[in-house]
Amino acid sequence: MATTLTIKFSSCVREVEFYPNTTTEDIKSTIRAVFSLPSSCTFHLSPSNSSKTTVISSSIPSGEYILNIDVDVANKDDLKDETQKELMIKGEAYISGDPLLVRDRLLVRQKIARFNSCLDPALRNTHLIKDIVNPLSAEEPHFEPPFQVDYGYNILVDSGFYANFGCVILDCAPVKIGKNVQFAPGVHLYTAWHPLNAALRSNGSEYATGITIGDNVWLG
Repeated sequence: MATTLTIKFSSCVREVEFYPNTTTEDIKSTIRAVFSLPSSCTFHLSPSNSSKTTVISSSIPSGEYILNIDVDVANKDDLKDETQKELMIKGEAYISGDPLLVRDRLLVRQKIARFNSCLDPALRNTHLIKDIVNPLSAEEPHFEPPFQVDYGYNILVDSGFYANFGCVILDCAPVKIGKNVQFAPGVHLYTAWHPLNAALRSNGSEYATGITIGDNVWLG
């Protein structure tokens, strides 16, 4: 009889099915494929109602689980080179598959998952959002969930900000938002763009251009 795992990662929920003779590595490979995780990425599962780690094996029971990314930067030399990150923020050609950038995107997905699942607006916009946007942002920027970002740390928000449901900010380059700015539902800001030259696109090169929004602006 097949085992079915309902797994949530960030805003995505997927089902993974396997049979009793499936190896642990095959289960992990399936999970990586379903969530488009790099092969070097390590992770663990925890039950949706608990923070305890569940051992991934063919004996894991069917149920609902949260996918958590394991990050150990201390012994990974490929995460110490910030060249691609610096190029990205400066608006120059960079490789989005760089290990450090992949790590940063995976980390913020976990933070966003906590933010979007929190039912307490005060907790969301007073504490959880601080761990997502640029730490120099003004106090209590208000985002209605669901909210999605690429990195988070490139978003600098001034005072009096409000974003309605479904805001998406792809902040590969800096996004600066002025005072008393409001977003209607479904506002998307994209700094990322891809080369028109197919050869450059195929090697993974990308570009990003910063966005600045002045004071007292309403976007809808």
